[in-house]
Amino acid sequence: MKIRIPKCFVIVFAIGLLSIFSMGCNSGGGGGGGGDDSASDRTYHLTDDGEFEPGYMVSFSLSGSDDQGNNWAMELTRNTKNKIQFNGATVTPIDTLIVITVENMAPISSLGTEYFDQNNQLIQMFDSGTGVTWTPTTNPTIPETAQIGEIGSLPTLLGDDGAVQTGYWELQQGSGVLANYTSYFTMKDSNENTVSLTEMTLVIDESGDPKSMIYKVSLIQQGVTVTMSGNRTI
Repeated sequence: MKIRIPKCFVIVFAIGLLSIFSMGCNSGGGGGGGGDDSASDRTYHLTDDGEFEPGYMVSFSLSGSDDQGNNWAMELTRNTKNKIQFNGATVTPIDTLIVITVENMAPISSLGTEYFDQNNQLIQMFDSGTGVTWTPTTNPTIPETAQIGEIGSLPTLLGDDGAVQTGYWELQQGSGVLANYTSYFTMKDSNENTVSLTEMTLVIDESGDPKSMIYKVSLIQQGVTVTMSGNRTI
């Protein structure tokens, strides 16, 4: 059975992506901690090295299905641009292009642009696919590094359509010496109805280099849960 791709899926993914990739670490990347072969004894960077430098690029190719039997695919590319002037300040723009396909339906694409200040704190995001501008109302600083079991808050984002997203992150034991950097999100519309519940996991090494991604979203109003996974391609 084919279903219509809801635009809120694209919104949720774009917002979730910016939250897990670029949570405003004061600095990112660098060498990881030492220790033995146990991930629980290691220290992991939560931002990939060079992410805020012009020319940085990362891509993922994901595939999976929903609980109604439809096959889903997603191509995702994230690219850091040269610094620009934005609202009187010097900022770093990062573009995220998302292309989603369900079964044999025509692909839906969305381009989101996030703007980060000189401390790598998010100041605004614009989603060209929906025309929604998102602004953080809280912007907690995510630590540069974390160990297995640590948990922290994610920014609360307010859309100019009245939608709100809240969330938190957790670093969990992965396979071998890898870690699972998971973010959990709840999005509500302007009437405070829950639109979606999302889990996004990046499998990272000690330096914060993402190896693969697992993405699960429940679209409450559509009654659909989608799960996809895949590897980094760039």
